Amino acid sequence: MSKYEAADKVILGLIKEGVAQYNRLVASTGLDDRLVDRRLQALRKRGLIKFSTKAGWSLAD
Repeated sequence: MSKYEAADKVILGLIKEGVAQYNRLVASTGLDDRLVDRRLQALRKRGLIKFSTKAGWSLAD
């Protein structure tokens, strides 16, 4: 179990619920903004989420 697995689950859950903006993700998680940014990029590199300038963060197809 990764030490970031809990944070990843929270972030993925929020994105699944439709929270797409970075600022709203940070506010909703209660985590440090740098940690949220690092986890978003890690999830993007793993192919679980994607970013669009129009839609923000969303689950990958």
